[in-house]
Amino acid sequence: MNKSPIDWAAVKDHYLTCRSYKQTAEQFGISAVAIKNRAIRGAWKGASATSEVADAAAADSDEVADTAPPDTSEVANATPLDTSEVANATPLDTSEVANATPLNTSEVANAAPPDTSEVANAAPPDTSEVASATSPDVTPEESQMHPDVTLRALPNLTAKSTFEVKPWTISPTDKSALRDKQAYRAYIANPASHDCLYSGFVGAAPNLRISRDNPPARMLAIVADYDTVISDTQRLRMARKLPIPPTFISTSYSGGTHAVWLLDRPMPLLADDGFLEALLQVVRVQLKLAHAFGELDTNAYYNTSQYMQLGWDWQLINPQRISEEKARVWLSKALGKTAGQRRCPIPLARVAEEVEKRYPDRWRGEFALGSRGLRFWDPVADNHTAAIVTETGMLCFTGPSPFVSWETIFGPSLAEDWEEESVGRALREIYFCNNSFYVRSATTTSAGEPLSEWIVMNRVNVETLLSTRYGLRSKAAKNEDMSEVKQVAGRIMELNKVGAAAPFVYNDNTIVKSGTTSCLNTSFVQVLPPDMTKGNAWGDGFPWTASFLEHLFPCTEALNVQLDRFMAEWAYAYRHAYNHAPKQGRVLFIVGPPGTGKNFLTERLYGASLGGYTDASNYLLGRTRFNGKLFEVGAWICNDSVADGDTKERRIYTSNLKQMAANQMHTCEAKFKSAVDLRWCGRVAITLNTDARSQELLPDLDVSNSDKVSLYRTGDLALNDRECEKMAREELPALCAYLLKYRIPAHCIGTERWGVNGYLHPELMRDAKESGTTASFWQIVAQFAENAFAAQGTDSLEGTSTWWLQQMLATDGLKDMLRECNNPRSFGRHMASLSAAGGYPVGYRMTNTGRIWVMSKTDFEAYLEKGPREDELDEIVPF
Repeated sequence: MNKSPIDWAAVKDHYLTCRSYKQTAEQFGISAVAIKNRAIRGAWKGASATSEVADAAAADSDEVADTAPPDTSEVANATPLDTSEVANATPLDTSEVANATPLNTSEVANAAPPDTSEVANAAPPDTSEVASATSPDVTPEESQMHPDVTLRALPNLTAKSTFEVKPWTISPTDKSALRDKQAYRAYIANPASHDCLYSGFVGAAPNLRISRDNPPARMLAIVADYDTVISDTQRLRMARKLPIPPTFISTSYSGGTHAVWLLDRPMPLLADDGFLEALLQVVRVQLKLAHAFGELDTNAYYNTSQYMQLGWDWQLINPQRISEEKARVWLSKALGKTAGQRRCPIPLARVAEEVEKRYPDRWRGEFALGSRGLRFWDPVADNHTAAIVTETGMLCFTGPSPFVSWETIFGPSLAEDWEEESVGRALREIYFCNNSFYVRSATTTSAGEPLSEWIVMNRVNVETLLSTRYGLRSKAAKNEDMSEVKQVAGRIMELNKVGAAAPFVYNDNTIVKSGTTSCLNTSFVQVLPPDMTKGNAWGDGFPWTASFLEHLFPCTEALNVQLDRFMAEWAYAYRHAYNHAPKQGRVLFIVGPPGTGKNFLTERLYGASLGGYTDASNYLLGRTRFNGKLFEVGAWICNDSVADGDTKERRIYTSNLKQMAANQMHTCEAKFKSAVDLRWCGRVAITLNTDARSQELLPDLDVSNSDKVSLYRTGDLALNDRECEKMAREELPALCAYLLKYRIPAHCIGTERWGVNGYLHPELMRDAKESGTTASFWQIVAQFAENAFAAQGTDSLEGTSTWWLQQMLATDGLKDMLRECNNPRSFGRHMASLSAAGGYPVGYRMTNTGRIWVMSKTDFEAYLEKGPREDELDEIVPF
């Protein structure tokens, strides 16, 4: 109801006469706090904070003494009565009244209902009268402050419709008409009551109360409730200590505090519980609400459907509203906290392209998270600060909707296309093997060149990557049991599960079948790309390299057989690897004096053209069994390696070389990983100096091994060109093109197994035979045979391995030489090597008792006189 204006001039004169807020209040029927505030603002002569504190405390002492502390289990202003408790009350919809708790029936029975005449007289006027009503504690001048701000309110807790109101201008209900808390609760829950229960939020449908079906769309004010009972003096003192004092404070029915901070401009909200909670948390920290006027009622603060009862003694504390700039900072912080939970599968870079494509020149500046600009999709929009870019759409300060999603702006096709693309990309780039995820990562080298690799991750890291790189949601939607991240991770484990992960060089397939096992191909090795504009003839585009190769393999015949054979083997290896169908090839030995360019050839030219190389010395010599890193490249290089002279090491070395050339399937064994069988058709190239120690690494050339190696002998001209590295790097693409176009000469074309013929240099072949274990064993056998033929006068030596070993051990000086084959089985293997090597006068015949080794005196003497057969070298080296 309206009250007559207060004559503040008379109030001032009386106060200056008696100097007492309490006496002045009693004289004019105004609260001492209202007079005190007026005296301070008006700078009444003699008015001071010190005097008012004492007087205000005295004025309020009786009220504070009579006020009981509130029950912390009660939620102020939010508890409707059960229909059985309030006469004529319509039943409450529990989904509409948040936090409503029915009264205990014993309380209702003992609670005296309010006097209807008192309630009728105490109720404020209807909504048509609200705008003109004036609170007795707010001056007419103060009631006109913030004329453009209105909040939404309910007349009672059962109402569904809201009305606009300025709570600080409303005359409150006569508190004396509400004798106790039960009467107060019955009053605000009575459908016939016309009170003011206000909120700082406005729903998507402004005229309806906020509920699950009508979420908050904008924030108009921050409202905080404190149940702690404090005096007006304490309340004022605590308000001034806050970083931003509230616009208004008022007193609740229980003596607690309601604090209201008005916003300079409505703040748009996302209909997302996570975002609203994050925003309210940011505001709570920024305004230091936790203990502003006692303990914050967090249940009421975070409950956006809570409506606060008008209360009493409204006081204007801070006429300045919270600026739009500060509210925008709060919005950005809340968006940052919840961006990972609300991530849309459309990246902002893609959205920016679509904005420019569909709405050219409508957006100014960078289109990035948190950027502010125009509602570009609205042709009549002209405010370039009215919308903020978020992960999932535009947050709007103007327009009909506070939030507009990308789907609404661009249609569903953009989101659907990108979602398919992002999920499809994840399924192409992530595989599951042995409880680990293999993720394809595209990085760059120090030179800026693209470099692909597979990175092993656990599930936690992969789920993070699915959210950050692929834009999938890490939080489940309301209609989903699992988030997109977990759904896609599960699909990867089901659809992209492989039995093993291993490198298959020169193979462009991601999944390779190895036997019955599906393997993830972890290799990205390919040959060096050729420059197809060159390489049409020898030296075309690579004159320096052509000259180097001609000097490295000098011509001593009518045709340069060495160079032709070497280029044929190189071209055969390169062109099949280039076509992703690698073929097996021989082991290359390149022998020559130091400094001639052997290492330069294998590393800068041969190895580089095949996509890279690695040093395989330790594995080939049997010094380690781990070869996992070796199979990641297509060229194994051993430059100037030296053997220890151990027979066992040499045997392992020869066996490994034979396997690398003869076999396509190999066992890849890396540290801390299971062994995997894979197909590898790379190349092995070994360089040796011409000294005797180095040539110990020449392989044994028996019949089973001689076709698996090529022996090349370099010239003696030293490589002294300081520009050789640069020239090789510049000319190698042209040389690669020549290898693809190279027409292999007829004398170089080989069998189906090897494709091209190899080469065995005569000098190196003799050195290999002389330095090999077979040649060493022959020297022991030859010494025994020479002595045996002379002593026994026989024309033939025949016997089993046991007989030969027994006779040789009985010969002076031979026992120590036979330490490595001091049993019949070992001795028999060495005799078999002699027989298989060819050229040695050793043969055998089979009988019922086993193999009989035979050596005739005639053949033995012929070998001593002439050495190997005259035609032996011609069979192996046709030119």
